Amino acid sequence: MARVAAIRSRAAPRVTPTRITNSPVLLGGLATCGHAGCNAGMVIRSGKGGQYRYYVCNRKATAGALVCGSKAIREDALDAIVLEGLLQRVLAPDRLRELLADVLDRSDAARQRRAEDLDRVRRERIAAETRLRRLLEIVEEGMMSARDPIFATKLAEANASIAALSETEHSLAGQLGGASHEITDAALQRFGDALGTQLMAENSTMRRAYVRLLVSRVTVSDNEIVIAGSKAALEIAACKGQSATFAAVPSSDREWCPREDSNLRPAV
Repeated sequence: MARVAAIRSRAAPRVTPTRITNSPVLLGGLATCGHAGCNAGMVIRSGKGGQYRYYVCNRKATAGALVCGSKAIREDALDAIVLEGLLQRVLAPDRLRELLADVLDRSDAARQRRAEDLDRVRRERIAAETRLRRLLEIVEEGMMSARDPIFATKLAEANASIAALSETEHSLAGQLGGASHEITDAALQRFGDALGTQLMAENSTMRRAYVRLLVSRVTVSDNEIVIAGSKAALEIAACKGQSATFAAVPSSDREWCPREDSNLRPAV
């Protein structure tokens, strides 16, 4: 139920605009203009005759080149760069082992850290559930209407928070309780291959869903493309021992990409 609530709340129009949630564009809502002083989202525009489609800065598209001097990039080119970056720089076995170092660490110190994290996450989850109950009580007492936009926003945020914390709590508890098995090099290879298969699937909806689970932002400038995402999604999937979809990814978690070789340069 928590995962279902997370999916519904993240897809709520007041949390994520409907045009982004339902967009067939692979990087819709993720691609951001990296031109100095801009930071606007990127949208799709068609070239002459509609033969090619391009990601362009939304500010430049609506207000003109005077507000942003960024260049457009072909949709298929940027999509390919991001997918290739995920396959080669995130899902490769050596890189996965580096990213999953916290999960793979079996030392006493690591176990103590997990126990402390589990206690903190559990307290945060209980506090979030308490806030949700109070919110519902306010509606029951007639102090706020269930149709109030503020209520809808707070309800979506509360459900998403509880779902994310519950998922993290489950992962940490599994690691501490011995539920997770040793992750071998062969297992890492299978794990990376399974996720890679989903990223390259012919089903565009499935492919887009997996990209959004792994990537939180793609910053595009004239000279480089920076892909960033949370390690939490990878950690949760690795602990489950499968590449099944998992809806909740804590937004405050550590990122996997910001490092020198995660900056990809677009082909000229």
